[in-house]
Amino acid sequence: ELEEFWPFRALLTELTRRLSYCVTSELIPLMEVAGVMEARAKQLYNAGYKTLTHLANADPAVLSNTLENLHRKQVNQIVASAKSIYTETVSQIVRSLFGGKGVP
Repeated sequence: ELEEFWPFRALLTELTRRLSYCVTSELIPLMEVAGVMEARAKQLYNAGYKTLTHLANADPAVLSNTLENLHRKQVNQIVASAKSIYTETVSQIVRSLFGGKGVP
């Protein structure tokens, strides 16, 4: 790695994610959820599930009734995946804040 490029790391990471999914930036977090492709991400976003947090906290019954062509099993998988990603992201943030350790 070249040290002089470290300020661009976040920008390049975001650009790489955006190019790999070929979607607008607001859909990227939803695209990372298992079982969510572009059409489903747009459907979720338009239904008000705009962030991973919204999706992780979604009531599967409400989500199932809100979206068309989505079976209960798929809803449960999507919500579980969103919760898993959210939990891992929070854990990574906590570890980075406390030097690789948990909350003191």
